[in-house]
Amino acid sequence: MVKDFTFNKKYPLFGTGIDTFMIFFPQNDVLGKLRFLYDPYIIVDKPHNLYLQISQQMGLLFFFVFVILVAGYIIQSIKIYFNAYFYKEIEVYGLGIFLGVIGYLSAALFNDSIVSVAPIFWILYGVGIGLNNAISFQNKNKK
Repeated sequence: MVKDFTFNKKYPLFGTGIDTFMIFFPQNDVLGKLRFLYDPYIIVDKPHNLYLQISQQMGLLFFFVFVILVAGYIIQSIKIYFNAYFYKEIEVYGLGIFLGVIGYLSAALFNDSIVSVAPIFWILYGVGIGLNNAISFQNKNKK
């Protein structure tokens, strides 16, 4: 009988801890590994999905905070850049960063957080929020 992957039932709110996927994944599921990974001896160490990685390792609490923060940035960006004329450089930079963030979040469906790329995402995310706030401030003062 194949054992269920039930790590999140044991630690749903705060997760299992950073980089503990390999420990809590059922490595003894030889049939499942043979059927889906074609190698019963492979050690599965990554979920290959950022959202699964966050919810398993950091818990559902952090996952929901992450989704709320990212959704807020996306909604704010759509409102700003849908009505923008892109005459100012700041709007062009903001749109470029927004598209980069969307690209990273889309690729995150098939990749987990990688040390070489994640800091760049978080820096661009922060700069994008700053640019959105600056553009919003300029638009309010213009009216």
